Amino acid sequence: MPAGCGYRRVAVFISGSSQPGHFCPQGLTDNTMKLNEQHTTIEADIIQHFRSGGDALAAETAVLDAVIRDIVIHGKKVTSKAIILYLIAELESTSDVVELDVLRSALEIVVGKTPDDEGF
Repeated sequence: MPAGCGYRRVAVFISGSSQPGHFCPQGLTDNTMKLNEQHTTIEADIIQHFRSGGDALAAETAVLDAVIRDIVIHGKKVTSKAIILYLIAELESTSDVVELDVLRSALEIVVGKTPDDEGF
């Protein structure tokens, strides 16, 4: 987050995909590649939505940028799930009303832009 915004960074464990060196059947690899392509598109759409919001979503965009930066710094893959988990952790760790409002708004947008899991 930009200096002076007052947001705390919370190190959240966000599980990555498969562990290196583990056996992975070809079918699973193909499906994983398709899912990764789909996730990349979804995350790109979410980022585009925030950035196209202009001043109306400036605070939420700053939060999203910081969340993505922290996820990458921790060596995790940036997915909708990772962003959602991070935002929930932030919501649980702050009591500042303004921060809560911005975090809640960002979370609502990400959840709204994330498709439901198939089969649920």
